[in-house]
Amino acid sequence: MPSIEKMAEWYEKVLGWKASYDVFDEDDNCTYGGFGTGETWLFNVSRDPGMREKAYERSEMCLFTKVENVDQASRQVSKSGYKLDSPPKDEPWGGRTFSIKDLNGLPLVFYQLNEDH
Repeated sequence: MPSIEKMAEWYEKVLGWKASYDVFDEDDNCTYGGFGTGETWLFNVSRDPGMREKAYERSEMCLFTKVENVDQASRQVSKSGYKLDSPPKDEPWGGRTFSIKDLNGLPLVFYQLNEDH
């Protein structure tokens, strides 16, 4: 399991998101935090394996994040050197998506709605 610092580095480099460190231990080490931008934040990043296991055992999680331009966002991820799980594609429900997985394997789907939806 990657450290919180490695996760923060990945989210900033690949997505341009910023870290939020919320809980610290007695030695001032971050023990819980999250990453995000604008209205989208992903919390549940923890050094405590028990806390992570409880979060992941609740359900298979997939984060959907709305972006203005899927193609532009996917190019930003690709420029960082990170491989897309699925390239931009039109969806039958009227959106356009691409997806990646973070360092913990969490699926991240980025979408935009077509103008007629």
